[in-house]
Amino acid sequence: HLDIRGREEVNSLTDAFNSMLDRLKNYLARIRQSSEQLESKHTELDRAHKQLSASLSFSQKIAALSSLNEIGDYIIKTLKAVVQCRNMTIAVLDEKRNALLYISANTLTPIYMEGFSGFVSQLKSIGDFGWLPSSRSDSLSVPEHLSYTRRLAVFPFRYENSLLGALMVACTENCHCLKNELNVVVSLLSQTAGALNRALVSERSLHTLRTHVEETAAYCDIIGRDPKLQVVYQLIEDVAPTDTTVLILGESGTGKELVAKAIHQSSERHGNAFVVINCSAYPATLLESELFGHEKGAFTGATRQKIGRFEQAHGGTVFLDEIGDVSPTAQIKLLRVLQNHTIERVGGERSINVDVRILAATNRKLEDDVKSGHFREDLFYRLNVIPINIPPLHERRNDIPLLANHFLEHFARERNKNLTGISEEAMRMLLDHTWPGNVRELENSIEHAVVLAKSNKIQPGDFPSSLQAIKPVVPEIQKAATLTMIENEEQLIQDALAACAGNRSAAATRLGISRSTLYEKLKKYRIKKPTLH
Repeated sequence: HLDIRGREEVNSLTDAFNSMLDRLKNYLARIRQSSEQLESKHTELDRAHKQLSASLSFSQKIAALSSLNEIGDYIIKTLKAVVQCRNMTIAVLDEKRNALLYISANTLTPIYMEGFSGFVSQLKSIGDFGWLPSSRSDSLSVPEHLSYTRRLAVFPFRYENSLLGALMVACTENCHCLKNELNVVVSLLSQTAGALNRALVSERSLHTLRTHVEETAAYCDIIGRDPKLQVVYQLIEDVAPTDTTVLILGESGTGKELVAKAIHQSSERHGNAFVVINCSAYPATLLESELFGHEKGAFTGATRQKIGRFEQAHGGTVFLDEIGDVSPTAQIKLLRVLQNHTIERVGGERSINVDVRILAATNRKLEDDVKSGHFREDLFYRLNVIPINIPPLHERRNDIPLLANHFLEHFARERNKNLTGISEEAMRMLLDHTWPGNVRELENSIEHAVVLAKSNKIQPGDFPSSLQAIKPVVPEIQKAATLTMIENEEQLIQDALAACAGNRSAAATRLGISRSTLYEKLKKYRIKKPTLH
């Protein structure tokens, strides 16, 4: 009886134990399944985090680039690591110029064509992704290396719901691009539209500026087509819309005031006063009164209150010519204007707010004056936010005929003289002169010649004696002139790099050459780092 009862208890315990094992197995299975689900979710979150980080890095890099060429090149390099078919190009639509701008292999190629609405219509109908067979793309002015493929994968991108362009990928016969790869392409492209549109606006503005210069040979009364001047024109365009302080550097007579006036006329302050003060024309005591005004009785002879130039220019622009000649006391007051936009009249105690933009100019090396203690370092850095270097006339000799004929026309009309031009011998004299007085000296020389001219053309004898003393050009001098042109080209490249803070792509754009051409010239002249001014 006990044995039977014992066996029953053992069986009962065994059943209970087996049941417990089953429950444990089920519990472990659920734990394992939950663990796998958590691991899967963790993997998905990790993948999403990496994609988000990569996307953020991509967006930040794109935002830091400026030109269409740079942005397009970076997009292509990035996407080549995503899809297997790596023969690709970007087409940006510029409807204002009736052109497609193709970016491929680090080059920007504008293709001007009439009636490319068919291509645009096809892009608009595609959506996020679609295909164009080669037979159709051949008639769309697609770059040569894309026209030999069987079909094009097209990824249109839009800005503010308007078509901006498309990425075109040349697919091979055995294309194995995966769906998730294409999704990544669409995602990345959606982040580039704003940057591409910004760069397109900049490219269009630069193209307009170049066209204007080429057609008129003048920019806001500045005469010249020389590439060095075009760098100056572009800097004027860049700084004019801002209130940034600009320091204009150049020899006497190069036209620093014209540059300052061009900045003012191109700015939002153009309808308000443009006040010019030649700082070297006043003694130190009178300059402060001229700039800041004075109260009645401030000094002997101050019989009434005087409003200074800064108050007169409220809402406009103040141009401080020969800023290097300002006294130490006036330098302190100028620093206050730049920092706080406030002045105090001489003999006054009340601070007066002034809304002015300050442009300054000098023919001195202010860095040397800072080192010697004659010019305040803090004021120099406040003024030297954007330096613009005006090339001397002997560095842009090709502009001499333009300038000479411009002055001839002006003075002939003013003097009511019937002059048709400048003789070949007289023009040779102008081209051979070194022009230490720059454009101002050329202007005075032409006025002198117009007054003395006896025939209908300016002759060598009509010029001042300083020009007539020049000997004819001999082969050795011509050889030296050639060397000077080479040196000028090297300096031009240095100036463009300095103006663009060392950005080679931007420098190439300013110079109007391709980046590959710039690289060749950098190698030719062994330029590694720009000489910053």
